[in-house]
Amino acid sequence: MKVYIIAGALASLVAIPAPVLAEPSIGFGVSYVFGGGVAVGARVFSTDQPDKAAVGLGVDYNINSRTWRPNVGVAYLQDDIYMDLSLGLSGGLVDYGVGIGALGGME
Repeated sequence: MKVYIIAGALASLVAIPAPVLAEPSIGFGVSYVFGGGVAVGARVFSTDQPDKAAVGLGVDYNINSRTWRPNVGVAYLQDDIYMDLSLGLSGGLVDYGVGIGALGGME
């Protein structure tokens, strides 16, 4: 059964047209989580184009609560920094955060 699932996943990746795939960029930064304090983390953004908005997927380590915070958000990417707003899950509760950080892999 696992073989069929893996084969189906690989086939779907090949079937996606090349223009749909964007070059991602990576960011490392600091976030302020409302009600949770300061967190540090990493993000993967949907584009590597500067001066654009992007969707981000990431994970933060909340320093105050010593917990991991998976999150999704929107960001504005500049040449080497990003600013983002994120929605995360921390300790089973949904929270909000704002962050800034450095970018890598930009065009």
